Amino acid sequence: MNRYELKFLIPESDVDRVRREVERYVELDEHARPSGSYVVHSIYFDTSGFDCYHEKLAGIMNRRKVRIRGYDDGGEDARVFLEIKRKDDMFVSKTRARLIYRHVEHLLHTGDVDGMDSADSPDRDGARAFMYNVRKYSMRPVLLVRYVREAFTAQSGLPLRLTIDRDVRSAAQPEIGDLYEPRSMRDVFPGHAVLEAKFPRQMPPWLAAMVDRFGYEREALSKYTQGLDAVGVASPDWRDRTMRRVAPTERDAVE
Repeated sequence: MNRYELKFLIPESDVDRVRREVERYVELDEHARPSGSYVVHSIYFDTSGFDCYHEKLAGIMNRRKVRIRGYDDGGEDARVFLEIKRKDDMFVSKTRARLIYRHVEHLLHTGDVDGMDSADSPDRDGARAFMYNVRKYSMRPVLLVRYVREAFTAQSGLPLRLTIDRDVRSAAQPEIGDLYEPRSMRDVFPGHAVLEAKFPRQMPPWLAAMVDRFGYEREALSKYTQGLDAVGVASPDWRDRTMRRVAPTERDAVE
C-alpha cells in the first residue's frame, strides 16, 4: 500500500513529552515488546558507485533502497526480511520477503528463490524482486544500521503508524553475518531521535497540531544516507581507497 512518510528530527530530551502527548491518541504497535520498544537491525545494499546514496542526495523522486532487516537479538533461526523500499514521487511502498537468517547467504550466492524455506508465495515474489535488484545492479552490503524503535498505531480515526527511533548508529562494510553481531558503530543523529508519521491520506489533525506547537519541521531524513555520512563511506576518496584493496580480477567484476 502506498503511503506518505513524514520525518522530524527531535531532541532526545523531547522524547518523553512527545510520548506523553501522543499516548492519548495511539496504542503500542502489535510488534512492540513488553518494554514498549524493540531493536531494528538493517544491512543496506548499494552499487559500487553508491547510486542509491547519490539518488537520494540529488532528490530523485523515483528511487529505491534494498536491505535485509531483523529484529531484537535474532539468531541463526530468526526470521529476517528481504526488503525493497520504493519512493515514487510523494508516496512510499515496501516489498518484503521472510527468510530464515541462516539461509540468507545461500540465497545471495545461488539466487535459488524456489529453494527458500517458505511456503508463502508472496514471500517468493518478494525474494525474486530482491534478487533481481541485487544482481541487475551488482549490489553488495555497504552499511549496517541499528536503532531502538517505539512504534504506535492510532486508537481510532485516521489510519496512522507513528514511530520514535532512538540511538541510531551505523557501521561500514558489513558482512551478512554481522546483522546481529556487536560492532563499533557511529552515532547518526547525535543527541536526537527520529519521529516518523506514516499514513495513507492525511496527517491526523492532533498530530499536525502537536508538530506545529513543538516547532518541529519536516526533514528529508535518511538513516541510510546519513548513516553513510557518519562513517565517511561515501566520501569522495573512499571508493578509490576501497578499490585499491581489491584484486584486479575482483575489481573488474565490481566494475
